[in-house]
Amino acid sequence: MPDMAESRNELCRCGSGRKFKKCCGAPAARRAPSAPQGATPQPIPYEPDLGVERFGDANSSDPFEAHVSQLIRRGNLAMALLHVRDRLARSAQDAKALNMLGWIACAAGLWTHAARHFSSAIAANPRWSAPQRNLERIAHRLHALPTPASAGERFLLIKAWGFGFWSDVSHVLGQLLVARVTMRTPVVHWGTNSLFHDAPSENAWTEFFEPLSGTHPSELAANAIDIWPPKWSRESLLAPECQKNRGPYSRVAGIWTLARSERVLVSDFFASLLELTPWIPSEHPLYGLSVHAIARELVRDHLRPTTAVAAAVSEFCARQLPSTGYLAVHARGSDKALETRQLDSINRDCFARIDGALAAHHDWPLFLMTDDERILAEYRVRYGDRVVTTACTRTRTDQGIHYQSTTSRAQLGREVLIDALVAARADAFIGNGFSNASVMVGYLREWPEGACTLLGSHLFETPNPGLHAW
Repeated sequence: MPDMAESRNELCRCGSGRKFKKCCGAPAARRAPSAPQGATPQPIPYEPDLGVERFGDANSSDPFEAHVSQLIRRGNLAMALLHVRDRLARSAQDAKALNMLGWIACAAGLWTHAARHFSSAIAANPRWSAPQRNLERIAHRLHALPTPASAGERFLLIKAWGFGFWSDVSHVLGQLLVARVTMRTPVVHWGTNSLFHDAPSENAWTEFFEPLSGTHPSELAANAIDIWPPKWSRESLLAPECQKNRGPYSRVAGIWTLARSERVLVSDFFASLLELTPWIPSEHPLYGLSVHAIARELVRDHLRPTTAVAAAVSEFCARQLPSTGYLAVHARGSDKALETRQLDSINRDCFARIDGALAAHHDWPLFLMTDDERILAEYRVRYGDRVVTTACTRTRTDQGIHYQSTTSRAQLGREVLIDALVAARADAFIGNGFSNASVMVGYLREWPEGACTLLGSHLFETPNPGLHAW
């Protein structure tokens, strides 16, 4: 991605999904994201033979049907899904919306899901013939479904998303779900586009976590036979980025990755668990679980901090925090003020929750995670010597620390990771539900009932249409 000064028309690197000039680049950050003006790119080339003869009528008198049909034809399945699922949230038995889900599944090659949605549309309106015709058209596809395991070992190469540390880890979690559902071996490569990469490191991921498999990214580059999306090749596979935001096969939403047969799949664009969970097959062990249950399982099974990180966490806790218990709090400042309108009220509500917890536990210190020196100073005035912090990098501005100059990008990542792991050992935690760091603390362990409090909206429950506004 271009430097900050050159990225005014790109997605902001704070991870909000907004355009840079409407987020960290200007006071207009709080405005809702919108699609670019002028010609609309078509990253995923439309294939006219998608198994269903007509994906509705793009010229339909029903504006909703026409709009969704146009989105499917443009390849923007993620935005089409957001519209359809929003309509189904208001009326779960809307036959037209259920039929549209079938269209979307067909476009992505998810034939079993398509059949289920067409059948649901038939049940919702037995007198409507369109979903029955669609079901009949894909019958031959259902009898010819491939068996992924028969193709030998397949891989998912997970590139760096290129934003904040826990936003990048959230990106990895979404791709781990893709890997689990499609029976692929996950391989993470955080190259030089990672904000936490230090030269001469080949892969910043291994500065923080153990590899997800025994396969090294370079092995894929040496042995890859077929790769998807086709913008990648053997020669470019270890490049930091390739048309992530614009150009052919840019902005590849997660749904496009679930039915690919190529041996190596490359993911460089964010796909949330919220978007992917509805496409888990009914026979899969994760089927029917909530987004939160899936996130906890993926974290438990795959995120293993390095020995050095784990030792640093244990050493800090033994030296600075008592065995009798402590309260952990995450209070966001800096660039989060540009992303979340309710930040001030959330931070005020946090004080009320903290006061109650510390009144009930007079011997507890308060471990504070914050990226903002101004917030730390406020907490020290309010809670005095009860405040305990790590000696991490902080800022007094509204620019995220991961965009500021530093001698070591990897050290920034280690500080963020250590803070979260220390917070996850606390007896109680209070954080911001719209912050990746707080959300991930909630997933790093199984908290007792009521011990983990996230204020405001929950990031993993909130769709982000700005990512797909093209």
